[in-house]
Parts: sequence; C-alpha cells; structure tokens
Amino acid sequence: MKAIDIIVKYPKVFGVPPYDPRTNLLCFGFECDKGWYPLIEQLASDINGILEKEQIEMQVTQVKEKFGSLRFYYYGGNQEIQNLVSKAEEASYTICEKCGAPGTLRKNGWYEVKCDTCYNNRNRFSIGEEDDLPTTQDSEEEGL
Repeated sequence: MKAIDIIVKYPKVFGVPPYDPRTNLLCFGFECDKGWYPLIEQLASDINGILEKEQIEMQVTQVKEKFGSLRFYYYGGNQEIQNLVSKAEEASYTICEKCGAPGTLRKNGWYEVKCDTCYNNRNRFSIGEEDDLPTTQDSEEEGL
C-alpha cells in the first residue's frame, strides 16, 4: 500500500492531487513510515463516512510523524472528526511506525515508536523491494 493509494481512495478527505505546496503539504505524501498506513486508512475511512452523511467541508493538509506520534493536520470538520483524529494520534503511540506491529515510544536522539525488532535493527541499512538502485555492474554493462 502506498500513500497515493489511500489519498486517491478518499478524495472527500484528502482532496484531489496535484497539491499546491504553498497550501497543502500532501504533495510530499505521508511524512511517516508505512507501519502507520493502516491506521491512516482507517481514520480516512471513518472520516469519509461522516463526510458522506453530513454537509461538512474538510481538507487534510499534512500527515506526518512528530514527537513520535502521528499528526493529521486539516481544516474544517466537526467535533466528531476531531475526536477520531485525536484517537488515531493517540493510538499511534502504540504502533510501530516502521512495520505496524505493537510498539513502544522510545527516545534515541528523537522520539519514535518502534517494536523491539525494528528498534534493534534501526541502524542496519537495507534496500527495500521498491528501491531499484543501479549497481556498479549495471553501470559497466550499460557503458556508463
């Protein structure tokens, strides 16, 4: 799952890209790791349900990690939406931002929520399956 998939699925919540970076920082996607994407998608789904039933305007302007928890910045909405956002932000303190497993808020130069496995592997470099970095061999084969 990618941030854009969630954004496109809920246009009433996130609006429709492209975004103007002067007014909406969703042009940078979600500024957190994928472990929180299911939490963000559930929040968007819940908010979308409210927006479909009521005549409420709302626009999310940024989704990110700050001080170890999810931040969901928006304008508009109502008290019910505000309560949902608060609950999701609070829940993020118990979910590993990296993998989505149960996690703990930790301080290691900055605040972060990680499970034991992700916390213990935090200094190991690995290339994810989405990364497609060229190798020296690739460059030599292409004559670069």
